[in-house]
Amino acid sequence: MLFLMSQDAVSVALSPAANLAGGPERPDPNLAILLREPFFAFIAEVLRRLHEAGYDDLRVAHLVVFQHIAPEGSRITELAAKAQMAKPSMGYLVQHLEDAGYLERGPDPRDGRARLIQLTPRGWQECEDALDIIAGMEAELASALEQGQMATLRRLLETLGTLTAPWRTSESVR
Repeated sequence: MLFLMSQDAVSVALSPAANLAGGPERPDPNLAILLREPFFAFIAEVLRRLHEAGYDDLRVAHLVVFQHIAPEGSRITELAAKAQMAKPSMGYLVQHLEDAGYLERGPDPRDGRARLIQLTPRGWQECEDALDIIAGMEAELASALEQGQMATLRRLLETLGTLTAPWRTSESVR
């Protein structure tokens, strides 16, 4: 995935004969890197604070389940599709969270053959605590930025999310 590397890293990775000068101007770092690095740092800090709050059995991969589970519950296939990952991988994450007491499986009222993954009281509490942690982190960032920059950043990211939504399909990521 060279496009997620900086221009300097690509120059080192490719042979000297590669033509990096052709085509459009390549900003360095590119937008994917500018979005990825703060996201990874933010998620790492959320996880660190969740560990401090007593959720030390969670790993970064588990957070995607909490991000995508519907309040009324979700099927594993729905969670996997929303997270853009394979069903067996999602099943593994769900099993860990079920064993740890965050999730439970029950019958799906829409289809008696299917199982619905739902949050337990511990799972709901983790979600509440995570949202409080995230709100606190956003407040910290807002106080470090100039007046109005956080509101501008949020608007730009919301617009970018709308513009790029058509690019996000489960077929394109596998």
